[in-house]
Amino acid sequence: MSDMLTGRGLMILLSVSRQGPRAFATIVSRQLKAALTPIETSTLYVAMDRLVRDGFLTADVLPPRKMVGGRRRRSYAITPAGQQAMNLALGAIDALRSGEVTR
Repeated sequence: MSDMLTGRGLMILLSVSRQGPRAFATIVSRQLKAALTPIETSTLYVAMDRLVRDGFLTADVLPPRKMVGGRRRRSYAITPAGQQAMNLALGAIDALRSGEVTR
């Protein structure tokens, strides 16, 4: 499992955790764009696959639906390890912002 959670990875985990147990990349992309952090679709899928590989997300392939042109879709959920990594990263950011971290 990766020891380093990137800023992009953190933003993706935040978006997925906000969506609940069935998060979709299209909504993650929209939320990142709204947060002024746009990301190309292919880059987003690579980043999400990396988070799955690192154990921070799970991915499930859903049956095809006519609404999405018969394509299979993947839904994502944050894992306990992902939740912990996100909380640690947010805690570190809060500590840095508040000045609690000193030399």
